[in-house]
Amino acid sequence: MRLVLDASAALEIVLERSRAGDFRRAIQEADAVMAPELLIPELVNAIWKYHEFDRLDLDTCNQALELAIELADDLVSCQDLWREAFLLARKARQPAYDMFSSRWRAAKMRRF
Repeated sequence: MRLVLDASAALEIVLERSRAGDFRRAIQEADAVMAPELLIPELVNAIWKYHEFDRLDLDTCNQALELAIELADDLVSCQDLWREAFLLARKARQPAYDMFSSRWRAAKMRRF
């Protein structure tokens, strides 16, 4: 099984939140863990918020970012995804931004 990783699941794991165990098991059971390259700016922005508003210390922030990015076996370029994301957004009448991970749902991959 191939799995698509999103930023919220990655952060659950590396920050050891309530669903970390479920997500960690899913990653361990997956043959491959993929993510759009948007994963990185999403992670950086989320961790910045934890640092800025929740006062998460810099060492923890940097470690969390490194670990979260390493969870993906393959980061897929947005340049390779934009046409399909735009098509899916139009069909679903949903924001195109959300469709960059939706590409793999259509291919019957598990997403979290």
